[in-house]
Amino acid sequence: MVHEVNVYRLLTKYTDIPVPDPKSISSDFDAAGRAYIRIERMETTVRASAALKRCWMPLEHRSSSTDADGPCDRFGRRALDGFVVPPRWVRMADGRERWEVKTGEEDEFVFVLHNLGPENLLLNRQTLQVAVLVNVEEAGYFPEEMQQRDV
Repeated sequence: MVHEVNVYRLLTKYTDIPVPDPKSISSDFDAAGRAYIRIERMETTVRASAALKRCWMPLEHRSSSTDADGPCDRFGRRALDGFVVPPRWVRMADGRERWEVKTGEEDEFVFVLHNLGPENLLLNRQTLQVAVLVNVEEAGYFPEEMQQRDV
């Protein structure tokens, strides 16, 4: 826990990366004797795992702009301009060389941006803010549960 606080201090001192204020961090032990830390509540943030429970696309870009907390727009076709490129972990497990465009009876697919990680983000050298997103070749319309894969 001391190490984590020291990392926050270092990042605060030398970067613009937003981190919890090291002065607001406290620690304790739970009933089972496991140590934990408590950080400040950050009102305008959401944990990435919770973000998957709803659609965060701005209302003006959605096909239906009435439900701000609703699910993502759904589509009846698994393809983006006629191509299906599933993520690498699916291709390795499945072994197919070609994926056909699939049309569902209902709108069962959502837009998923696979393999999103540090290698997909180019940062501004001075601010370390995201400058551009690259290498999104595995994105497309897939069943909703494919966006919840732990990496």
